[in-house]
Amino acid sequence: MILTAEEIQDLRNFVELLNSKKKSVVVVEGKRDAFALKKIGFTGKVLEYHKFGGMINFVDSVAKHENLIFLFDG
Repeated sequence: MILTAEEIQDLRNFVELLNSKKKSVVVVEGKRDAFALKKIGFTGKVLEYHKFGGMINFVDSVAKHENLIFLFDG
């Protein structure tokens, strides 16, 4: 997949916005998603939803975080 210069800049802007959210945690589906997010420059905390083993464990574990940002596939 080849990205245009505009798409690359949009991605950079998005990652910059995510990095500015200091009291937030990004939740992704799995380890590939977490790896990809870090690879494009995200420096914050990433949680992988699949590691929690269900919604109840997930909710119990993330309750301590002030903000959650979900980046799931469509």
